[in-house]
Amino acid sequence: MSNSSSVPRRGVLISGTAAAITGLFAANGAAASAAPAKKPGTAPRPKLKFAADGKFKIVQFNDTQDGPRTDRRTLELMEKVLDTEKPGFALINGDVINGDSKTAAEVKQAINNVVQPMESRRIPWALTFGNHDEDSMPNGTNMSDAKILDFIRSYEFNANSKNDKIQGESNSQLLIASSKSSKPAFGIWLLDSNRYAPKTVGGQDFEGLMSYDWIRPEQIGLFRNKSVTT
Repeated sequence: MSNSSSVPRRGVLISGTAAAITGLFAANGAAASAAPAKKPGTAPRPKLKFAADGKFKIVQFNDTQDGPRTDRRTLELMEKVLDTEKPGFALINGDVINGDSKTAAEVKQAINNVVQPMESRRIPWALTFGNHDEDSMPNGTNMSDAKILDFIRSYEFNANSKNDKIQGESNSQLLIASSKSSKPAFGIWLLDSNRYAPKTVGGQDFEGLMSYDWIRPEQIGLFRNKSVTT
């Protein structure tokens, strides 16, 4: 099997019948050249709606984590899952890329590779951020999670919300309309658990513990408030 990418050359909280998939990683495939289909703010987010049979299928991909030359096997797996399951929505659940990229263009290429399986099939999708998505920053890419969010929102079928002042990036409530009307019947929550913990909290360090960050009180407040009002 060759290691060239299979990407076409062009530009949470999850509930239901989701298929949880973990990619295969090798970081030695070939990248596709592509560009998003729209600029941020030029078109509405894709609409999510239950099918006529009252069902809505979600597919979740975890840790596609790779560089600008994404392993072909990861992409083939994603494509096979999407073609088999035919979901109404797909989520890439954090650690979308790793720190291999050396330029902003390479970060965008790495992202593009793993969103093309959804874009080419016209499947609404979103992503959340993990601790590794900003790992290219020390290489001088300047691609923070916030800038990655601006970039992915330019894709035609991306459903991520724009940023707000709440801790984290693109904390979102994605509403799914009823099969019989435009009234929301269900919601998908995307909450950014952030990257790494501060060195100390209230004078306590993290010696002997994993020092990952967590969902903050203001994010919980957002969840509570929107749950009541929508």
